Amino acid sequence: MSNATITFSRTRRLCSLTLLYIFFLTLPGDKLSIDVSGFTVRFNTLLAVILFYIILSKGKVSTINGKYLSFLLFFASSCLASFFFYQSSLRNLAFIAQGLFNLTLYPLITFYFCNLYGSYRVTRIYVVSAVIISIYASLQVFASFFGFHDIFSDQVLQGGIVRAQAYTYEPSNLAIYLIFPLVYLLQRSILHYSSLRNTLIRFDISVVCIFIASFMTTSSTTILTLFIYACFVLLFYGKLIYLRVFKNIPSACLAIVLFLAACSYILLVLPDSLPKIAAIFNPSNHHSTAERLDMSYNALLAFKDRPLFGYGFGGVAENLFSRYQNSSPDLVLAPSRLINPIHRDTFQPMTISTEIISSLGIFGFIGISIFFLYLFKRTFSILGRLKHTDTFSFVHIYSLLVSVCFMCLSMQLSQGFFRLYIIVPIAILIHSVVYHKSNSSYKSV
Repeated sequence: MSNATITFSRTRRLCSLTLLYIFFLTLPGDKLSIDVSGFTVRFNTLLAVILFYIILSKGKVSTINGKYLSFLLFFASSCLASFFFYQSSLRNLAFIAQGLFNLTLYPLITFYFCNLYGSYRVTRIYVVSAVIISIYASLQVFASFFGFHDIFSDQVLQGGIVRAQAYTYEPSNLAIYLIFPLVYLLQRSILHYSSLRNTLIRFDISVVCIFIASFMTTSSTTILTLFIYACFVLLFYGKLIYLRVFKNIPSACLAIVLFLAACSYILLVLPDSLPKIAAIFNPSNHHSTAERLDMSYNALLAFKDRPLFGYGFGGVAENLFSRYQNSSPDLVLAPSRLINPIHRDTFQPMTISTEIISSLGIFGFIGISIFFLYLFKRTFSILGRLKHTDTFSFVHIYSLLVSVCFMCLSMQLSQGFFRLYIIVPIAILIHSVVYHKSNSSYKSV
């Protein structure tokens, strides 16, 4: 092979990796968008279209697995049933189109890169992207101590301190986005016996960066999800953690020292920083818990009216807002909601379970549940084969499974069935399962 051919091949590979990094870095970028005739067009969506066009022109589009194709067809039929049976608005059709776009295009792009680089490497790139975003989000908070607020920081607490949010729509969105990479790193670190010291140190630095950013979102989603994960770890891996802490003291010490150094820096540099830090964790500064409860309750009222097929995505908020305008006595609104003008999005379902069941009804909820049960069953079947034959692949896939489960758990405190940073991690897990289904060995990792 000539030098020119090798150089071209390396350049093409570098361009491909760069595009993948940009794709992952902009994945949670709700605010990286433009307004076109009243519609918000995200930069990541435009990039996804360009990537898909490139993949399509190369003829490298992965064949959609039969079970996932069945899921897409079921999802489409469920959405259309909600639309036609209850004569929903064009807004509902727009949501259906968006859902099919996200659930088709983003998994296909993820499958392409997993085929190209392997599931493990794609996951690593996703994690590195999350670390970069975490550092930026943490810098937002540190900068606000000096009175500097960047263009994306719009939730300012007492004392002028902002909540970490990077360029997501709000801090809780960043908190949910960071759950997957954080739990993946923690789970992998716990399970991987044969890692070298350098690998462990790199993982620890990544964990510290993501954990600090998650902490600075001050989101109840992070606190509750990580508390449940800590209980899960202590229940199943308490003895293993005890042994690993003493076996890898340098790595454990590094994580502790970095965290203490960050805290000490804030406390020593700014004499008045302590009350500002306390303000961040004062529950009276944000009222998301009460708002989540009333929005979930209102969504269940909509489900009660149309239990079979629901109101369709986008139709629930529209129906509840109409009830509010007609002064319905059944609706519940938290006091913090009454401070701001009430609009249609005020009544969006606030957990993914209530969003699905009120939008698609029992029919859609059961169908989606069956797909995920199948995915988890296939994953456990593959893990059973790998446990004693391929430890590396077992650790990777098991960590993917656990992190996806806890990511889905965190979504019980927030809505967003079509969120891109929910779809992509699940697509990585699906690719791992599909690959194992058709191959006896797992060389892509």
